[in-house]
Amino acid sequence: MKFFENTTTGKYIINACDEHAITVNNNNYNKTIIVLNTKIIELENTKNVASINEKILDLTIQEQPEIVVIGTGVKLAFLPESIKFFYENKRIGIEVADTKSACGNFTLLCSDNRMISALLIIE
Repeated sequence: MKFFENTTTGKYIINACDEHAITVNNNNYNKTIIVLNTKIIELENTKNVASINEKILDLTIQEQPEIVVIGTGVKLAFLPESIKFFYENKRIGIEVADTKSACGNFTLLCSDNRMISALLIIE
């Protein structure tokens, strides 16, 4: 799936996404990634929602985003209540979708010049 041209002020733009890779700024990532305003973090051994731990959640909020977009893999998966509470307690919104849709949502939200981060799972 291809996305539209970068018109945001953010540093990173997701160019494409499929079930095997995510392309950010024309660089391919075949592992789960966290996209922040200033950097991309590749995660080892994070293949599904069940493998998300508090350390990973902390990484998603280190730049104090308004919203964290979470891509749950090929199919939409429901988040455990503990993850919802983590963001709720910090007053950070979450947007959850399958990873392809989450990539599109991230790009759209960034076009509004909002502080967004994303956790995008590649299975």
